[in-house]
Amino acid sequence: MVTEASGSKNYVLSFWRGEEKLWKAFWLVGLALTAWIFITVYFAEIKGLPLIWWLLFLAVALTVQVWWMVSVWRCAPHSSRAVWKVLARGAVLLSGVNVMLKSIALLH
Repeated sequence: MVTEASGSKNYVLSFWRGEEKLWKAFWLVGLALTAWIFITVYFAEIKGLPLIWWLLFLAVALTVQVWWMVSVWRCAPHSSRAVWKVLARGAVLLSGVNVMLKSIALLH
């Protein structure tokens, strides 16, 4: 999506709408998201941050994770082979189960 006023592309919406190639959504965005989560958790554990910080982080991380999963699902048809579409969507389903289980574990 290119806005007429600025001529710039809104990548967040472009991924959300499934307009990007699958490899970009899965590998570039997924890798960046995973790195962000691991680095944030690592430093938060070192600092011993309070529960309210963890709850805020969980809310933000869940929002971003859901955005990524929807983006990969919708971008899946833009892959070079049908098998990648199936595998990517399978990974999204597994990721969704993982996110739910980890969220439940964190809240207990």
